[in-house]
Amino acid sequence: MVPCQLPATRPHSNGDLLTDQDAIEAAWAECAAQVDTVYQQQQKAAHP
Repeated sequence: MVPCQLPATRPHSNGDLLTDQDAIEAAWAECAAQVDTVYQQQQKAAHP
């Protein structure tokens, strides 16, 4: 597992904004999945 990171962006057009939004949403989804995994493991450890 690695720390969550959002990609840097420098959009130059509206099309770039849409592409950047897709990349950022994917990064947030990946981060959320990592958080969920940690939470689930903590719950299992707390309630064996």
